[in-house]
Order: sequence, then C-alpha cells, then structure tokens
Amino acid sequence: MRSYLVSALAHTFTRPGFVFMVFITLTSILLTSVLFFWLETPQNPNLHDFLDALYFATTTFTTVGYGDIAPVTRPGKILAILMMFVGSLTYVTFMAIVSSSIIELDLARRSTKRQD
Repeated sequence: MRSYLVSALAHTFTRPGFVFMVFITLTSILLTSVLFFWLETPQNPNLHDFLDALYFATTTFTTVGYGDIAPVTRPGKILAILMMFVGSLTYVTFMAIVSSSIIELDLARRSTKRQD
C-alpha cells in the first residue's frame, strides 16, 4: 500500500497541472504580499516589513489566519477577502489534481490486472 501512495504522489508531482498550480500559487502569494504591503503599510501598526505582509498572505491563502496581522483599510480588507477565496479554490484544485492522479493510477493498475 505504501509504494502505491508513493507512486501516486510521484505521478501527481510530475503532472503539468500540478506544476502550473504550484507556480500560480507562489506567484499569487508573492503578488498579494506586495499589494498588501503597499496598501496597509502607512495605516497598519502591525505591519512592520515585507516579511509581515508575506506572512499574512501565506496564512490567509492557506486559510490558517492566526489573526495577529489583520487589514485595517478597506482596500486591504477587500484584498484579504479575495485572498481567502483564491486560497480555498487553490486548495480544492490541488485536491482535485491529487485525486485524479490516484484514480488514474488505480484504473491503470486494474486494467493491468485484467489483462493478466
């Protein structure tokens, strides 16, 4: 069973859709960090440097959201809402890619067993 899961994950990581989603996710986190830093720096007392903005974007995208850094401006709040939706959609997309890889490998394995 373990080798099956390892091969399923290896198959998933080599799929073009997975690589594309990793690129889109990392790019989105970086761009929203820059935008959040630009929007919130003058007014937000909890935002001291870019690392704080990157931390906020990462925790928001991953739907963890510790709450130690929160937007205080309207544009920052709107951006945070968009980040939450995009983060949730990204998670669902990753799960769909992994699930389809597992199903694809399972179907191939069953087909091979039938031919034997």
